[in-house]
Amino acid sequence: MERYKKMIKDKIVEIGVKKVVLTGLILAIVMIRIVFPQLNSTFGKRYLIEGNGVNSSSEGRDEALRIENQSDNSQNNIVKEEDSSGALDKNITVYITGAISSPGVITLKTGSRLDDAVKKLGGLSKDADYNRINLAMILEDGQHYIIPIVGQQENNHQVAVSEITGGTNESNSVGSSQKNNDTANNSKININIASKDELEKIPGVGPATSQKIIDYREKSGKFEKIEDIKKVSGIGDKKFENMKEYIGVN
Repeated sequence: MERYKKMIKDKIVEIGVKKVVLTGLILAIVMIRIVFPQLNSTFGKRYLIEGNGVNSSSEGRDEALRIENQSDNSQNNIVKEEDSSGALDKNITVYITGAISSPGVITLKTGSRLDDAVKKLGGLSKDADYNRINLAMILEDGQHYIIPIVGQQENNHQVAVSEITGGTNESNSVGSSQKNNDTANNSKININIASKDELEKIPGVGPATSQKIIDYREKSGKFEKIEDIKKVSGIGDKKFENMKEYIGVN
């Protein structure tokens, strides 16, 4: 019986010791947390780590987006520069005929002028009407430019120096003299009574030729027919063909 009592007593003592130890451990943990608040639980550490991870990930995404935007802007700038360069390097092709040494199709840089094309095609021919040509005009792609011959007319209207290919409308006239407009729109000039200024409105007639006509008229009398004007020095068949539509003897 004594043996059982002793066993029970020892068990109680053992349980008491365990309680004391357990209580001591709990108190120690509480004291550590109070005295050292920076040493949080592992959950707190996990939160901080996760928080840093989230922030780092967010910053990484922001940085990636910033780099991507810079890349897009750089690509856009490159495209714009290429487009601009392409526009500057673009060529035009035009067709030039009429009073020019070597009529034909020619390719030039954008912004080229008629003078550039004329030079590449060998220059103007001797019968080119310089008064109706604007060599400074800027050429346009895909157009047909006709260099007028002195006195050349079409249907009693001045020949268009530029016509839109495939169309019927005339545009971009290279230039014309007031003399041609007057003779095309007004009645024929009477070569028997016309003054010097009036005679000079006839295509191909300048100050020297007009004076010769007056001198001939005063010396030989009136012209019987328009063909008689060929008797004037300097007026041959070719020049007569250019002026016959604009002169009369009535």
